[in-house]
Amino acid sequence: MEIFLYRYVTIGLKLEAGKNLKKIVLRLIQTTEKNFTQKIDNWYEKYEQFLEEKSIFLTTGELHCTHPRIRAAYRSLSKFIFKFQYFYLSYIIFT
Repeated sequence: MEIFLYRYVTIGLKLEAGKNLKKIVLRLIQTTEKNFTQKIDNWYEKYEQFLEEKSIFLTTGELHCTHPRIRAAYRSLSKFIFKFQYFYLSYIIFT
């Protein structure tokens, strides 16, 4: 599941938000759906303002997201939660 993270951010993470998100992803196999969802939600609450930061292009004056790759990684993981729920339930049923 690290591919969700590495698709959007580099391997050598420098920002605290990226490092913490990586820790959550690496523990995915060892966690339950409820715990995973709770960790992702807590992470978002902690870094919500960070993810919503905007910067201005000096040439055009337009606003854009300051941290688009971490934001995209979070959104990808939050969508993955629904797939994780299906996988988790399928795993319980078939084992």
